[in-house]
Amino acid sequence: MFRHVFPCPQGRCLALAAGAVFSFTARRGERICCRGGRILLSQFKVAEDFDLTGGDAVVVQRQGMVVIEAVEASVLMLESGVAEKYLQQLVQVALAAQRRAHVLGRHFQQLLTLRRQ
Repeated sequence: MFRHVFPCPQGRCLALAAGAVFSFTARRGERICCRGGRILLSQFKVAEDFDLTGGDAVVVQRQGMVVIEAVEASVLMLESGVAEKYLQQLVQVALAAQRRAHVLGRHFQQLLTLRRQ
């Protein structure tokens, strides 16, 4: 059974031959998109199984094992929304720190001006 993982601009892509099974540990928030073919997807501690065909997607609801079985030859894309959200949080923290530094710098300049007088 054939499977191949390769990088793509939005995340990782995975090619599976018909009948191939692939499992991995997914993080909450990752998006699994079926680009072509048909797969069955099961998530750890999630009662519902998903039947995805070309263009369908599912977002991982809880961190844990994900098992994918290719009903027919398929191509999947694994996108990590978690990394994107983390990056946005880092940008917000950096901007807040920059604003604080600007305000503190202004207060420090005022103190120096008062001391000189």
